[in-house]
Amino acid sequence: MTDQLPPAQPRQPQPSQARPEAAPPQVADAQLRQLVVALDNTNDPNHERAEDDLIRLGAQAVPLLIDALDPRYPWLRAYRAAEALGQIGDGRASRPLSQALNHPNSNVRWAAVRALGKVGDGRALLALRRTARDDRSRTSWGEPVAASAAATLREMQRTSTILRLSDPIRIALLVAVAFFALFWANDRITTVRGAINESNHAVWGTAVTPILPTATPVSEDLSSEDDPEEDLVEETPTLDPAATPTLAPATATVVAPTANVRPAPNTNNDPIAQLKAGDNVQVLGQSGDWYEIQLPDGTGRGWVASSVLGPPSGPVPTVTN
Repeated sequence: MTDQLPPAQPRQPQPSQARPEAAPPQVADAQLRQLVVALDNTNDPNHERAEDDLIRLGAQAVPLLIDALDPRYPWLRAYRAAEALGQIGDGRASRPLSQALNHPNSNVRWAAVRALGKVGDGRALLALRRTARDDRSRTSWGEPVAASAAATLREMQRTSTILRLSDPIRIALLVAVAFFALFWANDRITTVRGAINESNHAVWGTAVTPILPTATPVSEDLSSEDDPEEDLVEETPTLDPAATPTLAPATATVVAPTANVRPAPNTNNDPIAQLKAGDNVQVLGQSGDWYEIQLPDGTGRGWVASSVLGPPSGPVPTVTN
């Protein structure tokens, strides 16, 4: 009798290091579906590079990658789809990845935890907290899901804590700017008021020389005499437009690994650009949980989620859509 060897345990798939391209080619849906199917089909010639290709295609691949998280597909497809969504960093994947924390396969749950950490959406904190508390499973290669969730949670909470600690500084700066604006405006008003008073004093305090009667006959035309009222014309002071203080536009720094810029303050559209951690942008306005920004290259405007930016350097006007 020969000894039977235990079944080989799946090894951890190698994580992709690809990044979305700045201007990826537009690919037909049929080709995208072939790449998604190739994620778990080891006999497909595109299997090895399918995940990298989907990541490089960026936003256009997100809907099909989200669909691939469904438990009806093989776990390897869902696992690699979660990894790809994390590398793309699109905010549309935040909720589906949070739902994938309930996937029946522990490998997929682990991949969803890692992907949520890369997307960096604070709305996933509650789901990650439940996973860190309740999930006691391990991946096929021995990684504890709960520990990975706890590590991701700590990193996201650390970022959130930094943002919370910066609130008092931001408030102090806003108060200082407000006091400066009040002082400046009051000083200008006082200057203008003094100029008006001096003008009035100069007009009404001028001595008027009386007109003495002369021997000129009454019939003589008196129209040539000076009208004393012409000396009483009051000049209206003009305000200097430069007297109104202007504040420098607010700026903010990207704190997420990547940040998608959208044409409207919602996720029902395709990104028009992508920012990286450390990029500084000019904040033009705010609508709910979204900031309107000026693109760094100055080509236009767009919207980003407030969770991917650090606190703006100054007050941001509210935009009514």
